Amino acid sequence: MMAGSQPLIALQSAQNSAGIQTLLDAEREAQKIVQQDRTKRVKEARSEAQREIDEYRKQKEEEFKKFEAEHSSGNKKAEEEANKEAEAQLAEIKVAGQKSGDKVIKDLINAVTDVKPDTCLHVYFIVNQQSLVRDVQTDNHQVHYWEHSSIDSFVVREPMVLGHESSGVVSKVGSKVTTLKVSDQVAMEPGIPCRRREPYKSGKYHLCINMAFAATPPYDGTLTRYYRLPEDFCYKLRENIPLKKGALIEPLGVAVHVVKQAGVVPGNSVVVFGAGPVGLCTKYVPRPV
Repeated sequence: MMAGSQPLIALQSAQNSAGIQTLLDAEREAQKIVQQDRTKRVKEARSEAQREIDEYRKQKEEEFKKFEAEHSSGNKKAEEEANKEAEAQLAEIKVAGQKSGDKVIKDLINAVTDVKPDTCLHVYFIVNQQSLVRDVQTDNHQVHYWEHSSIDSFVVREPMVLGHESSGVVSKVGSKVTTLKVSDQVAMEPGIPCRRREPYKSGKYHLCINMAFAATPPYDGTLTRYYRLPEDFCYKLRENIPLKKGALIEPLGVAVHVVKQAGVVPGNSVVVFGAGPVGLCTKYVPRPV
């Protein structure tokens, strides 16, 4: 029995091996088909996603072009209106200058040659004749007047002298002036309140809505030979303070006020934007001496 059954067992083993191999081959083929199908689906999905991205980008580009066209036309219209307004203001200024040009020139000549102190508490001082520019500072809003002839509601309608951060030498004094004399060197405060309203009476005179401020229409500034100020708005300089530094007292006062308003204390870090007279003074005020 044993001898007769051996060939049958060997045959069955061979058949089983062939069947297993067939199954393995079929499995590999199935995996290959699945992988090919998966690769195809991934490629199709990627292609579809790319198409959607391209369509979305195209849509947004068209929307942006439309948005840009609408707003560009709006900006262009605003620029045209601004140019028309500026031209109208320039024309108005030109007409005003033609009408009153002779008077302005005459007044300027009188300001230089005919200084007559009145009986009020006024001080007339002369800006250092050696160098007007050296002892009169200017800032951006003065340049804005020069270039654009207006700031907000303040419009230059007639020729106007610039300058408001100044120091000078007293040339003549009114009969009631008691704290200053001729040849004293002074720093000036450029804004004079009306002295009637509550801000002045409460000590906040710089908030007066009727402030007469140097180089702010219709008031001339200090870049002239003579300038008149009330006695209590002139500050006598010590002998060791030159006029050049005296002209910086006004922006220095602004810087001190800014630092106080900001509540700067030792240990704080401070950043200052702008490098004009006020900006530079503000930079140094918080620093220890």
